[in-house]
Order: sequence, then C-alpha cells, then structure tokens
Amino acid sequence: MNGISNFKKNKPLRRYLKLRRLKVAMKEEIQKMKSLLEMQMQQLRQETMDQMKKMREEHSLELQKVQQAWSREKDELFLLFRRWKNIENHRKEKLRRVDTPVFQEDSKTCSPEPAKDGANADTEQNEDQDPDGESDECNNHSQLLCDPEDAQDWTHFLDGYVVESLLSQGGHVEVYAARRKCDNLPVAIKIMSRDSVMEWIQYPGERQGIPLEIALMKMVCRPPNFSGVIQLLDWCTDPYDVLLILERPEPCMELHYFVVEREEYLEEPLARDIFQQIVEAVQHCHSRGVFHRDVKMNNILIQIPNHQIKLIDFDCGAHLHGGDYSSFRGTSKYAPPEWFTKKRYQAVPATAWSLGIVLYGLVCATLPFHNREETINGKVSFSRNISLECRDLILRCLSLSPSDRPSPEDILKHSWMTT
Repeated sequence: MNGISNFKKNKPLRRYLKLRRLKVAMKEEIQKMKSLLEMQMQQLRQETMDQMKKMREEHSLELQKVQQAWSREKDELFLLFRRWKNIENHRKEKLRRVDTPVFQEDSKTCSPEPAKDGANADTEQNEDQDPDGESDECNNHSQLLCDPEDAQDWTHFLDGYVVESLLSQGGHVEVYAARRKCDNLPVAIKIMSRDSVMEWIQYPGERQGIPLEIALMKMVCRPPNFSGVIQLLDWCTDPYDVLLILERPEPCMELHYFVVEREEYLEEPLARDIFQQIVEAVQHCHSRGVFHRDVKMNNILIQIPNHQIKLIDFDCGAHLHGGDYSSFRGTSKYAPPEWFTKKRYQAVPATAWSLGIVLYGLVCATLPFHNREETINGKVSFSRNISLECRDLILRCLSLSPSDRPSPEDILKHSWMTT
C-alpha cells in the first residue's frame, strides 16, 4: 500500500510513464502510417510502370505504323522516280535519233528465227556470268518501238495494289512485295526496263509481240495449273517498262538461303521430298514446251513450314526442242561442261546437270563446282557421308557425258527416289 501511495504521490514518475506509453503508441502509429505509405507508394509505382509500359507499346505501335507508311511512300517514290528516269532517257534517245531511220536493214525482228537443222535459233548471249566467271550484261536487244502516248502508264495499272516493300533489286529489274486491294492477296511485282528484254515473240491471241519470259510463263501457267511453278497473275508493257504480277507464297524463302546460307545440310528424307518436287516442276515445264535453263537453288522458293516449293524466274528460258543450243543464259556454276568445251548443249542433259548440282547442295549444304575448271574436270567429292543410292543419282546427273545423264522421268524412277 505504501508503494502505491508513494507512486500516486510521485508526480514526475507518473508523468514519465505516461510519456513513455504515449511514445510507444506514437511509434506504433508511425510504423502503421509508414507501412501504409510504403504500400501506397508501391501501388503508385506499379500503376506508373504499367502506364509507362502501355505508353511505350502505343508509341512503338505508332512508330511502326509510321515506318511502314514511310517505307511504302519511299517505294512508291522510287517507282515514280524510275518511271521519270526511263521517260527522260527515252526522250533523249528519241532526240538523238531524230535524223536516223528507226528501222535499219540489219535490225532484228520481234520473233525468233526458225531453228536450222535442229539447232536453236537463240543466239543472244545472256549469262549471269561468262565462262570465266566474269559478269557479262546481255546485248543485241530486240524491242517494239512505240510512242508514250500509245500505251497505258503502268502506274495506273498498279492502282489495284498496295506496295509493301522492295524485295530485291539488280541490274534493270526490281521486285516488290505487294498486296492486291480487292482480296488482300500477297503478290510480287516484277518491273524491268524494256531495254533489258532480250527477246520478243508473237504469241497466239496477242496483237503485238510480248517478252519471251511472259510467253513462257503463259505456257507453263495455262490450265490445268501446276502448284510447283510460280503463277503469272497479270502483266502489262509500255514503251519504257515491262511489269509482271506474280504469285507470292508466304511465308517463304529461297532454297539457297534455306540450306546453303545456314550451312545446314538436309537429311535425306527431307531432301528427297524437296528434290522430287523440283524434278516434277521441271518435268511440267518440259511437258509445256518450256526449257527453264536456269534451275538453281536461288530460283526455287520453299514455303515454311510445309516445305512446298515453287520454281521461279523464267527470264533465261527458251522454247524446248531436241537440238543444240548455241548460247547460254543462266548461271555459270550450274552450266554443263559441254558449254565450256564445245559452246553447245542440249536441254535435257543440261537440266539433269543442274538438277544434280541442286541435289548435291541439298545434302551437302554447298556446291560441287565453283569455277569453269572444276566443272570441266567434273570431279565430285562429297563433304559428308550420304547413302550409296543418293551418291549414285548425283553422279549420274553430273556425268561428263551428256548422253549418260538421266531425264526427269528417269530421275523419278531412280531407286533413291522410290525408297
């Protein structure tokens, strides 16, 4: 009792204890407020980060749209500039020849000369590379002459398409990715200078001569269609340019990039499936009277992921016949040895040679020959182990004797193809 009474009488002690309890209560309250504030700050920070992320995504999407629009505008401006340049060149050429007769006695006609003694009348030299591996532009151009006022401007022809991007460019040719407005169909637009067209021919149903490439594509694309060959959807010509609207499968890539550029050879079952499609595409061309003349991995598109192929680019093609061809239009690494030694070759053996190089590339991820000397020598060394049947088919296709090479029909009957 004395202790309690003393405590009650001790005012400083009671004040100290009261202040101590108040301090503890304040400390607890401050801790609660601090926790609440941290939670609110964390929530605010998260909301701010989410808003910033959303803004970045919106800005990125807007930037992407601007870039795509700019890319389309750039490509359209490039097309218009190319059009203006061709018109200007045509005007200068017309002024230069104002006092010169348009048709000379030795001028070439639009139709090819008839073959003599089974030989091809195709005499223009149009190699991607000459026999020594040097690049060589085509010459002896044959063209139809007309005034600009007499033909429709192909820029109006393209009003039905939306140009997306430039796919490739080289020499006198540009290829653009585009879409047809009416059904959003992906297409490729190939534009080439009229002066670069090597040969014009009369084609049934056409009032004027048309480029040989278009004629050959019309031959291979007429019904019934064949899925292994790229389809010609539309085309037009004017005094300056030739324009082709082509099928564009997507997604796809060149077979060369699918295999060689990745340095990844294909296992034989996949290589067999792809090679069979290529041979069937070549066989279809031959059945329509067309000699592609430039079968190579760069001229074969492969769709991802179903591995369906499309044979493209008939620019180097010719009408198929059983005689000798006295000029080569294609790629020298795929040219047969008889072209280098005799300056002559036949369609079926030359095609077998190029098919052998393609098959070698599929299973070895490289090419067997890299120059004229290696091609003439004809020695094939395999960079990896492959089956005896596959090796036999490659060696048959790459035989130095043209008569020993198989036809497309014989290739499809080979034991490796039927395994």
